[in-house]
This record gives sequence, C-alpha cells and structure tokens, in this order.
Amino acid sequence: VGAYRAWCRGGIVNSVASPVPTGHDLAYQHVCESASYPVFRRWTLQVQPGARLRVVGWLRKDVSMTYRPRLQIIGQDADTLFDPANEPLAEQAMTDSVDTWEQLTLEWTNTAATPRDVWIRSLAMAATGNVYSAVDWDAVDVDGVLADIEAILSNVSVPTSELATATNLAALAGDVG
Repeated sequence: VGAYRAWCRGGIVNSVASPVPTGHDLAYQHVCESASYPVFRRWTLQVQPGARLRVVGWLRKDVSMTYRPRLQIIGQDADTLFDPANEPLAEQAMTDSVDTWEQLTLEWTNTAATPRDVWIRSLAMAATGNVYSAVDWDAVDVDGVLADIEAILSNVSVPTSELATATNLAALAGDVG
C-alpha cells in the first residue's frame, strides 16, 4: 500500500525505504536496463507567472555510468525525450561518484504572463545499475513577495528629526570602523 512503481522503456522505478538521503523516509530506485532509453521519475506541477521554482534533489548511483544521471525541469510543451531539439528549462547532472548522495539544486522563474505546466524529472540511462533519487521543491511568487515588501516599506514612517544626516553617518562609520 502506498508503494510507487513505473515502467519505462529504459527500466523500472520503485519507491524504496533504503537507501535514502538524510531527512527523507523515501527514495525512488531507477533500475537501469538500457543504454539507449532512459528510466525516469517525474513530478507534475504548475508554476504561476512571476514565481520562481526551486528544486533540491539528491541522486545516488551504485555503478559508474557513461550517461550521468540528472535532475531536470522540463516544460510539458517541450519535452526533451520526445524532441531532442528541445532544451530543459534547467538541468544538472551528477559527477561520477558511486554510492554517494549528491545534492543538486535547480532554479527556474516563469517569466510568462500565464501559468506554466512543468515536470521535475530525475533521469538515468545505463545497461545495468541502479540510481536513487529524492526530490523537494517550492515555488515562490517572486513578484508577490516584492510587492509585499514594497507595501510594508511604504507604511514605514520615520520622523525627520530621527533621519541620519551625513555628519551622523560619518560618526557612525567611525564608531564601526
């Protein structure tokens, strides 16, 4: 109950309780079965206009691989698996470490005027071996945060008698220096 399994042309993805990176109870095991086709796990979400998507993922592999496992942010309307001419919105690949969790961080901002559907994807491709992934993300409304800060600052009032003069600032700088 609650287990995850997906079949891809390049292998199978299973939810597993071990190994997992620190702070996680679950990871996804990518059982690689093809050097020509990928095995992947993807998460679907919608990013609002002006929002910044930040993805932190942990990847681990148990053998050396020519094609390095990676973490991607993909536009659903421009998937690189269907058309290699498309570029990921953001991507980072592992180093060639073995049996070590690597933390990868991706960021992408939706600069469009409308919401954008995206996939977060962990991807591996090898004839044999396992890759493990765990992923966290958040989408921050950058424009909304800036508007909130501007609104707060516009309501701050300081009596002119308390404003620092150039002389006061110079004296403060001397005290700090």
